[in-house]
Amino acid sequence: MVNLGSFWPILQQKKAHGSTLLFLKDRDLAERISKGDLAYILTHLRPVVAFTPGPPQCFNCLKIGHIAHDCKKEALCANCGRKHNTSDCKTEKSDSLCIRCIYKDIEKDAQIDMMDDKYHHNCMSAKFPFKQAELTNFSSVRRL
Repeated sequence: MVNLGSFWPILQQKKAHGSTLLFLKDRDLAERISKGDLAYILTHLRPVVAFTPGPPQCFNCLKIGHIAHDCKKEALCANCGRKHNTSDCKTEKSDSLCIRCIYKDIEKDAQIDMMDDKYHHNCMSAKFPFKQAELTNFSSVRRL
């Protein structure tokens, strides 16, 4: 049985699009729901797809393929770029600048324009340009 009350905060957000994860203890029920492709959730017909988690992203070094618990690299803050964990950062949060892209370009050229649009994303977001390459590399390594 699914606790429908847990959906209420999600429905209150009134977003046009979103996802709801259902954790079902009964495998047969989950398979029947996914074969039907649609399910009623609080009187609304919703499409159903099986959730496939992506590879882990480290909150220590910000790279893909491992988690912070297993990371041997030096910490890198996603907010300010200094060598500490993002959760310990005292500076104001900056969701708009990607520290990893900035560092990558600084390695090539010490003169960079921080106002360039190519830096205006967060390294933890799907807009991170190297994310697809890292995902592809991670997938090929996992297949070996």
